[in-house]
Amino acid sequence: MIAHVKWFLYTVILFLFLDGLWIFLVAKPMYTQILGEIFQIRTGIYAWGAIVIFYFLIVLGIVVLVPVNTSRYPAVTSAARGFLFGFISYAVFALTNYIILKAWTLDLVMLDVIWGGGLCMVTSLFYYFLQRRR
Repeated sequence: MIAHVKWFLYTVILFLFLDGLWIFLVAKPMYTQILGEIFQIRTGIYAWGAIVIFYFLIVLGIVVLVPVNTSRYPAVTSAARGFLFGFISYAVFALTNYIILKAWTLDLVMLDVIWGGGLCMVTSLFYYFLQRRR
């Protein structure tokens, strides 16, 4: 049980690190340019609460829904399932934004969905190899 909690925390740290790089180096400048004044990163206690809940839920989804039996399946299976999980999760966000925000473009939809798939794929592989070390 303690090993699973440690693996979860390590996976959260990796996800936060990679997504943080993406947000501040790529997404923020691009979203600011495309979305203009409607793009704003919120601060404050409620915003931080939402951030914690989001990252907890997305990584929980990765560690609960994606894992495969590491002795039976190759890493590529975990990678494919992780990509699919991220693709679907981020597609819900991106397509909803496309429907309700006039400034949200199809380019942003495609970029977000590919990023979400790739991020969850890498994170799923990381979790796969943590499990395999047991």
